[in-house]
Amino acid sequence: MKWLASRRWRIFLIAWLIYSVHFATNVVREHYPAFAIAEHGTFRVDEYLGFHADIFKHRDGHSVIGNQVFVSVLAAIPLFVFDPVLDWLEAKSKDKIAREGVSNDQYRIDKPMRVEFFRLVKARGLDLRFGAATFITCAFFQAPITAAFLVYFYDVLRRRGLEAGDATALTFLLGFGTPLFYRSTTLSHNLFVMYPMFFAFVLMWMRGSGRAPVGRRLLIGLFGGLTLATDYVGVIILPLLFGYFIVTRRDARRCAAPMCGGFFVKRVNEETTKCADGELHEECAILEPVDQVSGDLEAEPGLPSSAGASERYDSWLLAARLVASQQVANGGNFPLAPEEFGEISRQIARNDWYCL
Repeated sequence: MKWLASRRWRIFLIAWLIYSVHFATNVVREHYPAFAIAEHGTFRVDEYLGFHADIFKHRDGHSVIGNQVFVSVLAAIPLFVFDPVLDWLEAKSKDKIAREGVSNDQYRIDKPMRVEFFRLVKARGLDLRFGAATFITCAFFQAPITAAFLVYFYDVLRRRGLEAGDATALTFLLGFGTPLFYRSTTLSHNLFVMYPMFFAFVLMWMRGSGRAPVGRRLLIGLFGGLTLATDYVGVIILPLLFGYFIVTRRDARRCAAPMCGGFFVKRVNEETTKCADGELHEECAILEPVDQVSGDLEAEPGLPSSAGASERYDSWLLAARLVASQQVANGGNFPLAPEEFGEISRQIARNDWYCL
């Protein structure tokens, strides 16, 4: 199996396996519309009224869920595939109830709603069905999607210049050393907010120095919109993505280069930014943002004192320390200008800059 030689495949399989074996039997609100879609192809959850506080009866007499259903629609796919198995398990539980009656098992916990949920599930003969459904939505939906996201995250780190070993270590730290681990063991709409938000951010962050093409901007808008389709928190995320996108803007003035052209950059959440001339301005004009810088930058004439005489710039630090431009000491904006333009200095973008 030559494909196992690929580090990306190994990351994917390891994450998928670990998430799957740690699946949680938590039935969350996103499960109920997924159950309904898989069973009878509608969003009506009449049979589950009383199982969750977010299920309510609508004016038309049918019960619906009071949250976005985008994740439920996706999760219904593996549930539909395994529906015959789930039907068999439900029938098995109901046959046992018919023979022996409802057991007196109790969920010993100081959470009254959970105790009532456990009682309802047992009384309806849905215990085996629900338990298997949580495994299916984890092992065949949430776990592989999160594993694929980790592979994408690994690729982002590699594109930022990280060595394969370091990128792998940080990828697994994200996958198993953060709440991502807990969220991936059950059906979680929260992760489906994070995935498109991160994709949109990366498309903006790594778009290069030129204007983002229409196709890329459409993808950014699509992924941003998916955050709202997944959860109401998208109302907050969309303005943040838009704000990040416009913080670094092109200089569209028409005059002789190099006095015009290039970009304007500014610090986020600050009224002023310290530019290469040492003065505070609303924004700083640069000619060309430079990305993926690594190595020691020696002291140069006019280097802002806050940057220090020599500083290590590691490209693998996400959203950190970019060299924004080369500037002439007298305040001009020139990249590696010819000698007649004067003495060269550097404008250093600190880690609280957004320079795309």
